[in-house]
Amino acid sequence: MIDKLSTYAKSLIYIVIIIGILELIIPNGKNKKYIKVVMGMFVIFSIISPVVGKRINVNEEIIEKYMNSSTSQKNKASENDENLKTIFKSKVKENVEAYLSSKGYECKNIIVKEENYNISQICINGISKNEKNAINKIEINIKDTSSKKKDEVNNEEKNKIIEYIAKNYEINKENILIN
Repeated sequence: MIDKLSTYAKSLIYIVIIIGILELIIPNGKNKKYIKVVMGMFVIFSIISPVVGKRINVNEEIIEKYMNSSTSQKNKASENDENLKTIFKSKVKENVEAYLSSKGYECKNIIVKEENYNISQICINGISKNEKNAINKIEINIKDTSSKKKDEVNNEEKNKIIEYIAKNYEINKENILIN
């Protein structure tokens, strides 16, 4: 009990000293009387708070509410961030698919890997010529009996696709994989 009274007295002394110093520092003007009123109410609240009975620590309640709201805001922000990343990846996939179809190709799957909204890698799987849209050049070569399929994409075509994607999405050519 004596410990509580001594800490209470010490805190009141500190508050009165700090308020006295603040009154000396505050410049004379229109706002000085309002600042004195606020400081006076702070002193009165400090004196009355132990007398009222159960001491309510307003600071802890405010901090707890703030912490709960800030964690929920962080969770919402991380959910929004994940949603934006998903939308970003899907738009990149759609754009690559649209480019490939405009050039007469189709693919089975496109995988986009990103880091901090920067594309780190694009993998295009199952790319082939689209027979419906493409007009194939017919070559007759009697001596060559290669077993190359019509719908395979050759290295030159792959390089053109890689160059286009690298240029438009500003990533290294090594990070674009075509299977």
